Amino acid sequence: MELGLVRRMWQLLEPIHATLYYAPEAFARAAELGFDVETRWPSYFAWRSAPLGAASAELVAATFYSFDPGMV
Repeated sequence: MELGLVRRMWQLLEPIHATLYYAPEAFARAAELGFDVETRWPSYFAWRSAPLGAASAELVAATFYSFDPGMV
């Protein structure tokens, strides 16, 4: 795949991605659900792992293997 195309796709799609995780409305909803919103990580992992359904902490930590499990 051409790297220029990949970079262009990232530039076009990243604003949508950022809106999903970092919009004030997303933080407000996360706070309503009881997540700590002082930092971005608690709601970030919640939104990202939501498609897994009622997943265990172990499954979510394994899914985000590149992060420190304590952070997840």
